[in-house]
Amino acid sequence: MDGSDVGTPKRRPVSQQGMHYTTLPSPPRCSSALATKRPVTTSTKVIHGDLTMPLILNSSKQWLRPTNPFPEIYPHLETFRLEPFGNAAKNTAAHVEALETTEKKPECIDLFYQGLNSHIGDALAAFLENKQPHNNPHRVQVLIMNSNPKVGWKGVIPICKALAFDPSVHTLHCEHVDMGDEGALALAQVLQSNTTLTYVNIAANNITPEGVQPLTVALTHNATLQFLGLSYNKIKDQGGCAMAKVTSLCPLASLEMMGCRMSDQTIVALGLSLAANTTLTSLKMNKNEGSEQAIESLADLLHKNTTLLSVSISGPESALTKLRAVCRRNKRLKEEEGTKILEKEVIRLHHQSRKLSLARNTLKDYQQKSVDLEDSAAKTETKFQAQKQDIHKKCREVMATINYSEQVVSDLLQKRQEYKASAEKERISVQETMDTLNDTLQDDIIKTKRAEQRLQEEQEQLSKLEGGRETRQQDLLAQIQATIEETKRYHQERKETAKKVKEIHAKLEDLQEDLRAKNAIMEAQAAEKKAAAAAKAKNKAKKAAEKKAAAAAMASLLGDGD
Repeated sequence: MDGSDVGTPKRRPVSQQGMHYTTLPSPPRCSSALATKRPVTTSTKVIHGDLTMPLILNSSKQWLRPTNPFPEIYPHLETFRLEPFGNAAKNTAAHVEALETTEKKPECIDLFYQGLNSHIGDALAAFLENKQPHNNPHRVQVLIMNSNPKVGWKGVIPICKALAFDPSVHTLHCEHVDMGDEGALALAQVLQSNTTLTYVNIAANNITPEGVQPLTVALTHNATLQFLGLSYNKIKDQGGCAMAKVTSLCPLASLEMMGCRMSDQTIVALGLSLAANTTLTSLKMNKNEGSEQAIESLADLLHKNTTLLSVSISGPESALTKLRAVCRRNKRLKEEEGTKILEKEVIRLHHQSRKLSLARNTLKDYQQKSVDLEDSAAKTETKFQAQKQDIHKKCREVMATINYSEQVVSDLLQKRQEYKASAEKERISVQETMDTLNDTLQDDIIKTKRAEQRLQEEQEQLSKLEGGRETRQQDLLAQIQATIEETKRYHQERKETAKKVKEIHAKLEDLQEDLRAKNAIMEAQAAEKKAAAAAKAKNKAKKAAEKKAAAAAMASLLGDGD
């Protein structure tokens, strides 16, 4: 409630947004029969923080079961809830079995006023750890444990261990479960590592200053918690002062410490801390033992605060008037700040609009350029395709020419091979002819040498027979005649050989003409052989001439003798 309603609590509409409430110790639970029949004779209402919970009396003035407000608070969430039907052990066993066997994926677990004991803690912890894979988009977001005093710290500790690194639970209602300092310590350990919890209410849990101390330490390490409810705990001034110190060291936006047996020391400490606080927007301190002077001091100290929008505390009208003025001023500042922010946002949006207009014009230019580029690209593509077709056509023509050239070269190579084979055959034939001529020349030379040898022998015999020339003239003439005939026969053979040589030379010249055009090497070899043959023929002719001269000389000698 705002500063204008300081000290006069009123009922607010139940809504999820901006929900801050605590719960007074719940009335005694009635039997299941009374809860079923509900013989109503009168009705009253008990204020549980900001929520109004109806409590109904029957004719014997026994308390009936209070109405559960949470279905109205979280109507949009898939909720797990069972109706109680027996004592704490049976209710707990039923809930444990349901949590172990359910196939549903609830987003809210509502255990309000179920009469459960500490065994529910292990079942809830197992459900949160084992039945909630990290990739499940429908994980539990809200956990409600209110008004189950038999749960105790033994049931709270397993739940806290499961919440330490849970990535989805952001709201924890754990009021009137008798967690004590042990449960507060376990919750403090959760707050040091958890990064999702934004709402924690642990009102009416018999927490003492020893339990508040670890909570204050944990709050200095937590950056996500927005609401903390400590109402109706025995935290006293020691715990209240500790909380006052950490309000400026954590991002808390709402703090409730109603009915916590705190006095002037805590109120003044809160005033000093809130004077420089920039995050807390709601503070509830009703039903504490503060004096009028302490509340006056709180009102004076809060003049320096610019963020607090709602203060709920009992005190003198003058102090409450100051607090209302502070809250109204802060609201006005917030509205003005919001107006300035809106003006800045309007200016920013105007600049953004101009930038968008420029960007739109630029985009149009780019779009036009893009169209031009596309047209140019289309033309280029058409030209490229035409050039590509021409190139392909030329390539086909070149390939045809290359294939024809390869065929011609192949034919020429084949003809060359055939020509080489023919030339080789002709060379072998000429070589054989030359070998035959050489053999014939060798035979002629041998015959000439034999004739010369015989002539020499005859000359020797002639010289020996000079003394008896007359007697042996006839024999010598006969021998000379035989030699002349043999010489004539030799000359005849020589003529035939020379004729054959001429014929062979003619053939050689023809072959040399052919070979000279085809193979220079064969021509050189043929020329060398021709020269050799000519030299041999010349030598033979020379020797024949010498023989003829010798015969002529002998004939003249014989003539002289006669």
